[in-house]
Amino acid sequence: MEDEINRIKDVYKDRSISPKIDYNPILPQNTYFIISREKVLARLLNKYFDSDLSNIQLLDVGFGSGNDILNLLRLGIDIKNVHGVEILPERYNRVKDILVSADLKLINGFDLPYQNKTIDLLMQSTVFSSILDFSSRKLFANEMYRVLKSGGKIFSYDIRFFNPWNKNVTKIDREELKKLFPKAKITFYPITLNPILVRTIAPYSVLSCELLEKLSFLCSHYYSVIEKI
Repeated sequence: MEDEINRIKDVYKDRSISPKIDYNPILPQNTYFIISREKVLARLLNKYFDSDLSNIQLLDVGFGSGNDILNLLRLGIDIKNVHGVEILPERYNRVKDILVSADLKLINGFDLPYQNKTIDLLMQSTVFSSILDFSSRKLFANEMYRVLKSGGKIFSYDIRFFNPWNKNVTKIDREELKKLFPKAKITFYPITLNPILVRTIAPYSVLSCELLEKLSFLCSHYYSVIEKI
């Protein structure tokens, strides 16, 4: 499992040295990706939680750039209830400098440094698909489920289909999530128009991407809600 952590670190190190995709948020394709996820996140919060989010204990697993945390703060989460873990030091340091009041931790494995049943909402975005070793993925899933309160939710955003162009990720489809969380109730929401289509269409019309996303068979990801029962 240590080998898997080191592999993931090497992948992201290579990506930072020689990025193949431009993640500049002002590009139209990235504008679409941001809008799409923010809309679904707000809708899911409204559906699964009370309107007052100030008392919710949040844990973001693999918080990356911190975008999900920033969105949730804007939607009403109290920063004193924000927790997060990250394995990449450069990402941890950058977000820690911005969110100085949040409980952010740099970890080097798949164990979560939190007590049982303490988290109301856990976020994970393309973390599972970045872990190629199933036993490591299962260990991480067990840790996520352990720290959730009864009735707590995991909002999981991940790749729905196999990507033949990227050997460093794996699909996290319905069957895989059911293997990872066999005791949970899982609801699937297709999201994110296929990126190939987005990069073709978005420079001309971001709205067209939003409309095409309504055709679920064209969506490349799931936003899944995993409920601890």
